[in-house]
Amino acid sequence: MRRSLIIVLLLILAACTPRETIYIVVTPTPQPLEVTPVSTIGAIIDATSESMPRADATQPTLTPIPTRPGEAGEGGPIIDAQYTLPPSSTPRPTATPIPTTPAPTGAVTETTPVDTPASVSINNLPFEVPYLDGREMGIQLDWNVTEDEWYQLIQRILPLNITWVKIQIDWSFVVPEQSSEPSVRFRALEQYVERLRQNNFKVLLSVAKAPSWLRPDGAEEDGPPTDPQAYADFLSLMLQEFGDSVHAIEIWNEPNLAREWRGGLEFSGAGYMQLFVPAYNAIRAYSPDIAIITAGLAPTGIVPGETIPDRDYLRQMYAAGLGSYDDIYIGAHPFGWSNSADATCCSSSSQGFDDNESFFFLENIDDLYSIMQE
Repeated sequence: MRRSLIIVLLLILAACTPRETIYIVVTPTPQPLEVTPVSTIGAIIDATSESMPRADATQPTLTPIPTRPGEAGEGGPIIDAQYTLPPSSTPRPTATPIPTTPAPTGAVTETTPVDTPASVSINNLPFEVPYLDGREMGIQLDWNVTEDEWYQLIQRILPLNITWVKIQIDWSFVVPEQSSEPSVRFRALEQYVERLRQNNFKVLLSVAKAPSWLRPDGAEEDGPPTDPQAYADFLSLMLQEFGDSVHAIEIWNEPNLAREWRGGLEFSGAGYMQLFVPAYNAIRAYSPDIAIITAGLAPTGIVPGETIPDRDYLRQMYAAGLGSYDDIYIGAHPFGWSNSADATCCSSSSQGFDDNESFFFLENIDDLYSIMQE
């Protein structure tokens, strides 16, 4: 069994940049035609009034998700039966009650109605409620925003109690032209990554899309540099400038799609390994601890000259030497379009989105894991 570890990049859902804007129209649920009148006059209070009993919500038992046999449990939120739940989030301070003047016995008081949450019980649900460890989960943020907007984004994700933040770096955007000095955008990226560290997030950088001046003349769409060492040098520059705030690096994005790999390197798993090797060496020269992740592959079928199935592509990577690296993670974009996470392929009556393993999250994960064990 190969010693490579697999990391499920669920937070990479945004890695594929859409080619066109999709508008979603949300129609609100119609409201009842009859309006139930609610009085703003409270009940008559007397000395014998008793408060109504309140039903407390029943908390579900948190059921750990078992790991596959032999797994170390690293690299993702899946946990074993001996898992110790982390402490709950820091409780908010108790609000100081606002002093009020008690009303005389028997007086009529005017009150403002307050919606009381209904008691909820999930004991009768037909499934167990799993527990996902937020310390091993994360979210992807678009960093092409102003400094104030970046601050607001961080404030919005803090309550999620997650650990990881992924940033997709368009190399051609950060370094649009050749220069001996880091660009303004590079310095902004440095500042944003540092702000994440100050807020105790771990940072995963995914770096792809070489600048045009490092690619063959007339190269279309996106792709790697003609010289793979140029990519390694850019990673080294980032690590030198703000490596203390970086915890993981994904080497490229979906190279099994030709639109992500136009240029001077072969469109294959072997061509990807030409880029991977110098990038790996550059990262390890800086730190033995930064997690190195292979490019998450797009789950896809065969379109000659345009796509290579992720299963085939991963096997090509292993054939080109990936198995000799025992301190890396295998990136995955399992997705599972229009099918539930635990569904498997394939139904007897095809509907167009359930007739291929690539449309199923679980199939994608299991197949890639099986290839790692070949």
